[in-house]
Amino acid sequence: MRIVDMATFLNVDDEQQVDAFFAHIEHLLVDDPCTETEQCPTVKQTILSHLPDLFRFLRLQREIPIRTACPSLFEQANLRLPVHVTRYLSCPPSLSSDSLFTLQQSSVQTLWELIDGPDLLSHEVIQFLIVPAIFGFFRRSDESIPQSNDNLESERWFRLRVQVLSIITNLFCRSQRFSRDWLDRYLIPQYMEFHTGNSQIFLKYRELREVLAHSLVNIAEIAGTEFTDRELFPIFQRYMRDTQEVQFALLQHLSAFCKILSAEYRENMIRELSHQVTIDPGDSRTWRQRVQFAGQLTRLVQFFPITHINRHLSGFALAFSADRISEVRICGVEMLAVVLAAFVHHEWNKTMTNNDCLDITLKINSTANMESWQNGENGKSTPLETTEDESAGADDSPQLPLTDRLLADIRFGFWQTRHWRRRQSFGRLLFSLSQNKLIGEEQFYYLFHNDLMRISDDAVANVRQYFCLLARHNHFDDQFNGQNIRKRLERMANDDADLENRNLAKIALGKLNPDEEGIDLKDRSLEETEHHQQQKQIRQALQDETIPAHIRALIRAISDQLSDKVTEIQALRRVFGDKKYALLLSRGAALMEEEAGWHPDILYLTCIGLIVFIILFAIRQWIKGAQFREKVSARGAVAIVTGANSGIGKQLVRELNLRYVKVYMACRSVSQGQATARELFSRYGCDMTRMIVRHCDLADFSSIHQFVKEFNRDEPKLDILINNAGIMFYPRFTKTVDGHELTWQSNFLGHFLLTELLLPKLERSEEGGRIVNVSSSVHLHADSVDPELVESPRRFGIIATYARSKLANVMHVVALTKRIRTNDSGSKVSANACHPGSVNTELIRNNFFRKYIKKAFAPIIWFVLKTDRDGAQTPLFLALSRQINGVSGKYYSDCKEAKVHPLAEDEIACEILYNNSLEQCGLDHSAI
Repeated sequence: MRIVDMATFLNVDDEQQVDAFFAHIEHLLVDDPCTETEQCPTVKQTILSHLPDLFRFLRLQREIPIRTACPSLFEQANLRLPVHVTRYLSCPPSLSSDSLFTLQQSSVQTLWELIDGPDLLSHEVIQFLIVPAIFGFFRRSDESIPQSNDNLESERWFRLRVQVLSIITNLFCRSQRFSRDWLDRYLIPQYMEFHTGNSQIFLKYRELREVLAHSLVNIAEIAGTEFTDRELFPIFQRYMRDTQEVQFALLQHLSAFCKILSAEYRENMIRELSHQVTIDPGDSRTWRQRVQFAGQLTRLVQFFPITHINRHLSGFALAFSADRISEVRICGVEMLAVVLAAFVHHEWNKTMTNNDCLDITLKINSTANMESWQNGENGKSTPLETTEDESAGADDSPQLPLTDRLLADIRFGFWQTRHWRRRQSFGRLLFSLSQNKLIGEEQFYYLFHNDLMRISDDAVANVRQYFCLLARHNHFDDQFNGQNIRKRLERMANDDADLENRNLAKIALGKLNPDEEGIDLKDRSLEETEHHQQQKQIRQALQDETIPAHIRALIRAISDQLSDKVTEIQALRRVFGDKKYALLLSRGAALMEEEAGWHPDILYLTCIGLIVFIILFAIRQWIKGAQFREKVSARGAVAIVTGANSGIGKQLVRELNLRYVKVYMACRSVSQGQATARELFSRYGCDMTRMIVRHCDLADFSSIHQFVKEFNRDEPKLDILINNAGIMFYPRFTKTVDGHELTWQSNFLGHFLLTELLLPKLERSEEGGRIVNVSSSVHLHADSVDPELVESPRRFGIIATYARSKLANVMHVVALTKRIRTNDSGSKVSANACHPGSVNTELIRNNFFRKYIKKAFAPIIWFVLKTDRDGAQTPLFLALSRQINGVSGKYYSDCKEAKVHPLAEDEIACEILYNNSLEQCGLDHSAI
């Protein structure tokens, strides 16, 4: 009989009967001779499964009046039964592993129901019995669990631990039921041992660390700001370096955790996020986690100043908005809207009032512009052009640097693109800003009026619909060009190819009730669109005078028969009859057979063309050279690429970014570097958060020192340094601000100084820092690297100077390898040089004649030279390949070791060059 049914027959006034009832239950739960049988665990498991029901029943009966001499059944149950529930967590040695697991699983499930239920257990029982038993379970788990590999790896034992740990985390959610003193002195310190200890169970099982990461915010809410800053933030940092699953478990409560942190630690936290979290927009397995992360980051915007939002959060917003999963894109657009609104509100009041903005906006959208829109009323609207009035208004425009920069990235990556889903995200962004009232109507009109009008002309219906939605929710009046917007809505209501958009336009104009019954926009849109396009084609054919009159008459007869329910074949049968229709089909088949007949000349030419194509394709593949196809993921690595705004450097940034490497783009022009980053984001889907553009002019030593100073401030290590930048065939002898020949310093001395300054960071790389000097096969024709010869105007030559600098790149890695191995034989840092191949790059941009020859013979140059992507393969091989682990001081071409100049094989000559370079760069010999 179920113990709950037994309890209903108890006489609570009979103390002996109550005692016998609980004694019977205890007898079934304690060890007795039946433990040697296989049925005993089943009996105990049944009793344990009914205990929560018993406690619920007794709690309901607690109000029954009884004599004070006899304790209530509920209190008796709290005093006598929980100790037997927890005893199986101590793993009795007399039971087999299967029996042990069965009883422990039943005990854990019972404890979960008892603690999760409302007031089923007293606070004293939980504090002094159950919680110590759970902590003891984890402390004894390594000894008590059978040590066979099968059981240790068994999924059931792992799930049991997750359930036990979840009981503790559940207590933190109900912390108000317990005394603060017990929480501070016992529960939190004991639980913190899981976070800070070295338990093999938690180190081994990632899912257990996920549970701990989930509960971190619960501890923070109880302990307060000071404890969170001091004790929990280091744990937060450690979990951020854990697996991606643990990261996402931690990030689910990110905003609540950030709210508890002090302002100083919030700054550290957002910096930790930007360094550690990588977003893979193509991973369909983690899209739910990305949705949660985007929502948490959206809530974080309110906690940070505008500088941190710009530096850390805006990149995440752009990355999420370009995700391949629609749910992630929606959350990313919401975040991007909040970030953009924060920029607008920060800068708007500093520059002008709303009335000032309205005056400028009306001036920009002058009568000439409005007429240009009205002229397109019966056809496709012409885009807005800059007029004299607009230029005048632009001079009075407010200064919104952050807003304008972010809007430029948004328009470039989402609006000025062929991907319609990104244009749809742009429309959703405008709708979110307007619907959620994130910015005012004047601000919206000033920033997005032209974009709003262009949306209505998009080729995709899903993008055009946002014009109707925005017009419906904003109700633009005449001061906001409302008359022009209403005319555009009228045109869409009559002529738009999509039924849903026509209805949305009518709803925006107030001509259609959105709740009207009988309108199925989704089901009718495709049919109506096809019919509309068909009728348009027929009208064009009937008006085309080049078509003979009898053919147009035939088209008119067929079109008269067409309707929503009559197909083209049915219309032809009605016009010609069945016999003539069959004759038409037979004649059409004969014509098709005649056209498809065998023509020897065409076949011969086709074969010749195919052979030529195969030969040219084979030659082109040989010119392309070896390709780096090794599957390597460098998640978490940090790289620096010089000359990253174009050519080989741009392709290296792309390849490294897609392999989850955080790349610092060292560019002479920051604006060009940012444009390159935006192009890589919009065209190839690169992550903006892992592309950092920094100024670094290799022809200026002070610029290099400043770049290294900023990098050392932001990054603890460096894994990859690719010295790629350079100039080729500079036409005249020129000296830099540091007094050295321009080609020599740009191609060699600047990279030499950069490498020497970054060596300490390369030594900190766990896998071993890699240095890649991009040289050239032209170095084989160099005559010398003597400083007096290199710096002499009389010995200057366009090709000779370039060859000397590239030979110095090769000799540098030879001497550097010897220095590193001499100073520290265990160092993992490697340095190699490479020839990328004959690449069609912008290195010859400084020669006027060659630049225009390059344009004139572009097709031939494309065929005989490598592309930028082909040229990046060998540097990429040296930066990532596992095949060259430990290889240093070598020269590669087409991903294999190649012949070098005799001077590069002379260690004494390399050492002399190294010492001369130290002096030219102003570095101390003893410090290297």
